[in-house]
Amino acid sequence: MKRTFTLLEVLAAMVLAAAVLPVALRGLSLALASGGEAARMIEAAALAENKIAEIVLAADERLHAETTGEFDEPWSAYQWRSTIVAWPDGEVRELTVVVSWRRGASRRELAMATLLP
Repeated sequence: MKRTFTLLEVLAAMVLAAAVLPVALRGLSLALASGGEAARMIEAAALAENKIAEIVLAADERLHAETTGEFDEPWSAYQWRSTIVAWPDGEVRELTVVVSWRRGASRRELAMATLLP
């Protein structure tokens, strides 16, 4: 004798799927968004590190105040801002580079700093 599903069993399975599927899809959506955000943070960190190296190598005396700019392609979605401030002891300066980008309607930032003689 061949066993088949009853209408009640089919309806119960559909109700269960309707309850579980939106939660699972929301979890998948959050995971993908987090992965994308992590990739942007990694790119921003690499861009900040490169900008710090560029500023240190340039040793430009006019960089005692805030300086801003944009990165070239393919990173044109990122902007940067650098500041150099003297520490209280007067012997060292702190160079901070902030890389920012848009995420929807909000602006995200990553800051990286180092000390200069």
